[in-house]
Amino acid sequence: MKYFFECTLIILSLLSFSSCNNDNIVTEPGKTFQKEPGKTFQSDGNNWLPTTMWPDTGNSVYYVSLQDIVVNKNDEIFVATDFAGVFKTSDLGMNWETVNEGLIKTISNSDTNYFVSSLISLNNDIFCGNSNLSTKGGIYYLRNSDEMWMPKIVWNEYSVITTLEKNNNGEIFAGCYYGLYLSNDGGNNWIDISNGLAWDKLAYAYTIAFDSSDRIYIGTRDGIYLSDNNGSSWSQIGLNSEAVLSIAINSKDEIFALLENSHILTSTDKGLHWKEILNPETFYIRHIFINLDDIIFLSTSDGIYRSNNDGEVFKHIGLQNIAIEKIVITSKGYMIAASFRDGIFISKE
Repeated sequence: MKYFFECTLIILSLLSFSSCNNDNIVTEPGKTFQKEPGKTFQSDGNNWLPTTMWPDTGNSVYYVSLQDIVVNKNDEIFVATDFAGVFKTSDLGMNWETVNEGLIKTISNSDTNYFVSSLISLNNDIFCGNSNLSTKGGIYYLRNSDEMWMPKIVWNEYSVITTLEKNNNGEIFAGCYYGLYLSNDGGNNWIDISNGLAWDKLAYAYTIAFDSSDRIYIGTRDGIYLSDNNGSSWSQIGLNSEAVLSIAINSKDEIFALLENSHILTSTDKGLHWKEILNPETFYIRHIFINLDDIIFLSTSDGIYRSNNDGEVFKHIGLQNIAIEKIVITSKGYMIAASFRDGIFISKE
């Protein structure tokens, strides 16, 4: 699997793709706005308006795909990309800057290529998973007032970071190739909590989620595994042999799981029984996000879908034909949608 991941990175760096179509017009009463390649878009929820272009990173924005997005307590937005590192904006996308100093370069002889797979915000510090093509990877952090990433830990084997998450107590969990690690001291020390998990079968954790009691759920290519003792032991709770790409849990501890084939299933009894609630035929689902009001949002290859009734009905709410990777919401209620290769979209929720 690690060789597949490395090949995927190389292929992504070589692939070209279509920019925003110049014939794709966004309108509002009395105005017409042209979508422009390489720009972010801001909106009142109905119409998307272009804002400032991202800074030149030495890589065309058209060759960059977004990996993750996070918002800190100051509503600063950080975006992780596959080959251009990390972008930051402090004014809802009006201006962007790159924040890459201190990171591992994806290609050793390059001045601009940085692969960053995941981001989390903890006490206004930003943590990221950063790696190169020789399986050297680690976790870096950016303090609130700093401009340089500092390493928290760097591993040299099977250490490509696949996902970073934090629980309600501020403990950090890192999914790596063939491993899962926990830090309960802000990333200074890490404990291997993958004992009892057959990583040769699971490959790695696609996703990590927590319920209201901080039970840990990890999605793997062999279903979902649960730990109710902070990783000391694990049990499989269903969806055997299914690749689970995203898990979201609402305030009632109902679990929503996204499978590799874009089917969404839900469980109301901690994974004992599962029911399929969505099987789209015309688009792919990439991520599930549930806000504090238990509204479900789906990032899809056809924009964003929303359900206000625990997944009984999903409605399309915008960004048609745009592949959205992930959604977050700021403290002021702005929804931030990270697309695959069409930039960032911002709207009031």
